[in-house]
Amino acid sequence: MIDFNNLVISRPKSGLPDPLFFYVDMSTLKNKIAALLPDHLVLLDFVLNKSQPKVQIVIDGIIPVDLNTTTQIARTVRDSGVLDEAFPGGFQLEVTSPGLALPLKHPVQFRKNKGRKVIVRQIGESSPTTVEICQVNDSSFEGRSPKGIKSWYQFDEIESAIVEIKF
Repeated sequence: MIDFNNLVISRPKSGLPDPLFFYVDMSTLKNKIAALLPDHLVLLDFVLNKSQPKVQIVIDGIIPVDLNTTTQIARTVRDSGVLDEAFPGGFQLEVTSPGLALPLKHPVQFRKNKGRKVIVRQIGESSPTTVEICQVNDSSFEGRSPKGIKSWYQFDEIESAIVEIKF
């Protein structure tokens, strides 16, 4: 186990930060950003691009995320000063929800889509399966196939799960 209180960070001869330092820094920033979110939302993704001073925060929750919510979170994050050390010259901040085309990643997204059909590709499987989300817990969801067969899908065994959209 790493004792982060006594961690000594050294720069490689290239002058670039050590990869462990970047991981610790990203992990710390991600945790600080997540702590700023209202309880009904979860942080799905946090992308930091230092070369273009840009930060993208992707959030979701059971309650739909609207423009007012993303605007308020952007203000909260900017006013908190959490990102000021990483970007002393300023940064572009984008707070967004995942949208329809992105795969489901977090249990809250599966709960939000209960009753909908998803196209699930499990790790190591060659073809996807379409199922309706029936039940969801913190580690898996139960899906019903078009033939009525119910199966449980473990989140850590899912390569991708995309909500089926029909027009």
